[in-house]
Amino acid sequence: MIHEDDRERVFVASRELRGPTTSSSVRFRVKRGDGGTAWLEANFKLAEISAGTEQEIVGVLRDVTSQKAVEDELSSANLKLAQLATTDGLTRLANRRSFDAFLRDAYAKHTVLSVLLIDIDHFKGFNDALGHQAGDGCLQRIAEVIGSATANTGGLSARYGGEEFAVVLPGVDEERATRVAHAIRLLVRRLEIFHPRSPRKYVAISVGVAAKGDATTDEMALTRDADIALYHAKEQGRDCTVASSLLVSSRLEMPSLVPSLADLESAL
Repeated sequence: MIHEDDRERVFVASRELRGPTTSSSVRFRVKRGDGGTAWLEANFKLAEISAGTEQEIVGVLRDVTSQKAVEDELSSANLKLAQLATTDGLTRLANRRSFDAFLRDAYAKHTVLSVLLIDIDHFKGFNDALGHQAGDGCLQRIAEVIGSATANTGGLSARYGGEEFAVVLPGVDEERATRVAHAIRLLVRRLEIFHPRSPRKYVAISVGVAAKGDATTDEMALTRDADIALYHAKEQGRDCTVASSLLVSSRLEMPSLVPSLADLESAL
C-alpha cells in the first residue's frame, strides 16, 4: 500500500526501534480508492510482549493530506519570496545583493576569477527618445544575452544597477573572460535594437574586464578594477571591451565628478 518512492523511509523508521520506550515517525504516500494520493503519518512503537513471543510493531496512522498540502503551499511561497529577494524583477537576473554575496564567496574559494562590468551605451538617450517602456524591453533583451553567458556554468550574471550588468566567472582567467565579453558585445549588436540617439543607430554595450591577481586585495578591489576598465572602454568610444591588465595601471583613479573647491570658487 506504500508508494514505492517512500518504502525505504518506512523500513528505516521501523528499524530505528530499539526497545519498548523508543518510537519513530515517518510520512509516506498511499493510493486512495479513487486513484488519488493520500499522505499518512505513521508513529511506530514496539509492542510490550511476553518473553519468548515474536516481536511486534504497532503503527498508529493518521491522514495528513490536508496538512501536507498547506505545508507545500507555504514552502512554495517561501521559495518565491527567496527568489524575489535575490532576483531583479525586470530582467530576472540576479540582483545586486546576490552579486555581492556570490562574488564574496567566489573570491574566497577561487584563485582564478574574473569579473565583467557591462554598461549600455547612451541608454539615457534611448529612454528619452523612445520612452521607459521601450527602455525596459531593451534591458530585458540584453539581460537575456548576458544571462546566457553563465547559463549551466558556475558563473553568475546580475543586474548591477540601472543599465549596468555584471558577470562573475569563477575559474576563468582574464584572456578567456575577455573573449566572453567580446562574444556578449557582438550578440547584443546582433539584436539590432534601433537607437535613434546613438551615433551608430543601434544599441551597443561597453565592457570592462578584470581578473584576480597578486595585487588584488579583495573582491571590492576586483570590481573596482573592472569599473576602471569599463570607464576606459567608454573613453575609447564605447562599443568595445577593455581589460584591466592592458591599462597603464589598474589602480588609476577615476576622475572625480564632484567639482573641487577651487573650481567652485572660480565659477563663483
